[in-house]
Amino acid sequence: AYDLSSTSLAYIGDAVYGLFVRCHALWPHRSVGDRMKAVTYFVCAEHQSLLMDKVYATFDLTEAESTVLREARRAGHETRGLDPKFCADSTALEALIGYTYIGDQERCRDLLNWLAFYLERV
Repeated sequence: AYDLSSTSLAYIGDAVYGLFVRCHALWPHRSVGDRMKAVTYFVCAEHQSLLMDKVYATFDLTEAESTVLREARRAGHETRGLDPKFCADSTALEALIGYTYIGDQERCRDLLNWLAFYLERV
């Protein structure tokens, strides 16, 4: 995928997703502490794993995006004390965001807007 490894795509996707969540956390207005709690929750591996379950179930993935997810799940690192599924899913989600950000920013916006629906449910 654009000659970048899955972990490189995830690195970019992590930054894009983190900024997206921080911008999303600005509304409704809340204290800085509450905002940081919300951001921390949304960017944690456990929550990203929940989002990946929804992506697999309902987001219309292209064949190339499915390949990115499959490869990224295998490239995911494990964090001590964290379920390996959470690590694999969060790496996959971040790689998908990175892949779309680099290759098709309109598709990336579509994906992030789709994810925003689930951010608003919490």
